[in-house]
Amino acid sequence: MQEQKTILFKFGGASVKNAEAVRNMEHILNRQGEAPLLIVLSAMDKTTNALEELAYSYYLGKPDTPELFQKIKSFHVWIVKDLFEDQHSPYSGPVIQCLNELEEYLSKPSPGEKTPYDEVYDRIIPYGELLSTRIVSGYLEMKGFNHRWMDARDIIITGPPHRDATVNWDLTGKRIRERITPLIRENTPVLLPGFISGTVDGKPMTLGREGSDYTASILAYLLNANRCVVWKDVPGLLNADPKIWPHTEMIPRISYWEAIELSFYGAKVIHPKTIKPLQNKKIPLIIKSFLDPEGAGTIICEDTVQMNTPFYIFKFQQLLISISPRDYSFIAEDNLHVIFGILARHNVKANIMHNSALSFSICIDDDAKSGALLQDLSEGFIVRYNSGLDLITVRHYTQEVIQELTNNRKVFLEQRSRNTFQLVLQ
Repeated sequence: MQEQKTILFKFGGASVKNAEAVRNMEHILNRQGEAPLLIVLSAMDKTTNALEELAYSYYLGKPDTPELFQKIKSFHVWIVKDLFEDQHSPYSGPVIQCLNELEEYLSKPSPGEKTPYDEVYDRIIPYGELLSTRIVSGYLEMKGFNHRWMDARDIIITGPPHRDATVNWDLTGKRIRERITPLIRENTPVLLPGFISGTVDGKPMTLGREGSDYTASILAYLLNANRCVVWKDVPGLLNADPKIWPHTEMIPRISYWEAIELSFYGAKVIHPKTIKPLQNKKIPLIIKSFLDPEGAGTIICEDTVQMNTPFYIFKFQQLLISISPRDYSFIAEDNLHVIFGILARHNVKANIMHNSALSFSICIDDDAKSGALLQDLSEGFIVRYNSGLDLITVRHYTQEVIQELTNNRKVFLEQRSRNTFQLVLQ
C-alpha cells in the first residue's frame, strides 16, 4: 500500500497577530482541499521578544517581572475575548491553563547562577508557541474544523545545546510514526507549536530563533511530505527586507543551494537549518502570503537557473572584535583552536571572520552574551572591539551596488568572493 503524502503548512507570528488574523488563517485552512495536513505555528506577533525580556528579568530577579508577565497575559486574553466573546469559554481553557503554568513558574525564586540562563530561557520561551497554538486550536474547534493538537516537546526529540537544540532524528521519527502517522491515515489534520522541542526525559528545549520553519522542515522530511508551504506577510521571497531596502523584487523561483546561502548569511525569511532536510528528499518549499492566498508565491526547489538579482541582507547592532595573542605571536591553529572553543562555550556564532598574521577579527550579534564572551577572551588575548555597527551582505553584487552602500560611511571590514560581498560599517 502506497504511503499517503502529507502537506505541511507553517504560519508565522504575523499571520496570527490578532483575532482577525486567526480568522483569516481559519479561512485559508478551510480552502485547503487536500489532506492530510500538518500545521506548524509560531508565537503570536512579537510575543517571543516579550518573553525574552521576561526571561531575562526573571533570571536576574528584577522587580518588573510580574508587570512583564501581565503584559503578555493581557495580550493573549484580549485575543481570546475577541475570538470567543468570553475568556471563560470552554474553548479557552487550555490557554488559561498555559498562562497559569507560566505564572506559577515565575512565582518561584529566580535560580540565578545555579541554573544556566539558556536553560531558563528554554523553560519560559516555549509558552509563546504553546499559547498561540492553544488559541488557534480552540478557535478551529469552535468553528468545527476537525483536527488534533499535539505538543511538539513530545514529538521533536532533541539534545543540547539549549537555544539551538540538536535533533535526534531516530527518536523523533519513532514518535512521529507512533503519534502522527495514524492520524494522517485517518485524514485528521494535526496542529503543533513550532520552534520548541524536548529531551528524552521531558526537559523543554528550543531549536534556535525563528526555528518554527525548521520544525516544519523536520516533520516534512520524516513524513516524506510532497510540499511544505510557509505563510508570511510578504508575497514571496524578496531580494531584501522591504522595511530597510525600498527597491525590492520578488523572486518566483530559486534553488535550494541559493536559499541555503541566503539563510546562512542571515536572510530572515528562512531559518538557516530549514532547507537541507527538504533538499535531501527534494521536497519543494513554497513561500506564500497569508494576505493573498491565491498568489503564486516563491518556490524553492531543485533548480539550476543562474541568479543575477542582487540580494541584500542587513544585520544591525553588530560587535566587531579583534583578538591578538598577548605574546605577539602569530594567529595560528593553536590560537584559533582556543578562540573557537570560547565561542562554542558561549554559544556565539560569528557572522563574519577575518584572519591576519597577528589578529583574528569576528563580527557577532551584540546581545546579552557579548559581555561574558569579551571577558572570557580577554583572559588569554588582547581584545579590542567596536560596537553599534552594521553588517551588510550582498549576494550577486555589482560595483554600483558596492558604491551605493559605502557612500560616506566608514568601513571597518570588507570581504568579497565571486558571488558574495560583505561589509562591516558604521
